[in-house]
Amino acid sequence: MAWHHRDCWAEGGDRCGACGMTGEAPPPPTRDLRPHLEHGEPQSPLLRPTCCAQRPCPRHAVLTALLLTLGPEPLLRIAGRAGLALTPACSASVAREILRAFDLALPFALRCLTRAELEVACRQLGLSGSRATKEAFQGRILARAQLVRVVYALPQEALHAATERLGVTLTDGRWVERVRRDLLLAPTLDFRRLVEVLRRDDLVQVCRRLGVSPGGSKLELRERLLETALPAGHHGRQRS
Repeated sequence: MAWHHRDCWAEGGDRCGACGMTGEAPPPPTRDLRPHLEHGEPQSPLLRPTCCAQRPCPRHAVLTALLLTLGPEPLLRIAGRAGLALTPACSASVAREILRAFDLALPFALRCLTRAELEVACRQLGLSGSRATKEAFQGRILARAQLVRVVYALPQEALHAATERLGVTLTDGRWVERVRRDLLLAPTLDFRRLVEVLRRDDLVQVCRRLGVSPGGSKLELRERLLETALPAGHHGRQRS
């Protein structure tokens, strides 16, 4: 999910500087996607929300990853339900760009997918579980999205404390971005576990940054955050 300039891509040996994957250089961003759609260009420059000017921000990271796991059919279905005008021959890559350009909300995208598509998406996103209901798969993806946002809302001191309590090994504790990466890649981490190890002061700060009411006891703050990551009717009792 790293973004590159063409020159940076070439300088790194035609490979991604984050994961090392090789391939064609990603096209540079553009402000207007319409000319490319009108001429039926199969590969158009990427258009992203303003807050993702440099890289997918915490608010859209999981939505971006979800869209990249989907094939043309579910992508076009989401676009159709969102009222986006696409030609039948529109490629999956252009559909992804349109969805991202219109800054669709993750819950909306999830509601457009079938249970089977959600199960495949969960598997490709590294979220365990199978034979679950559609709502349960939606809940896992929503919880992952909220987990990313909580990790990015924590200051460095709170991040280090959380990694110690969760037993996460850090590759380099000096850089906050690396601490966040190590925490998010921990195989045993889920949203509930992270919320449970945070101190009340950290929970208050996270609630404020995420627009959740910061008042109440430590238990109330935990439950309030858990509810933000679960579909309606699936509050704190279900594991994320």
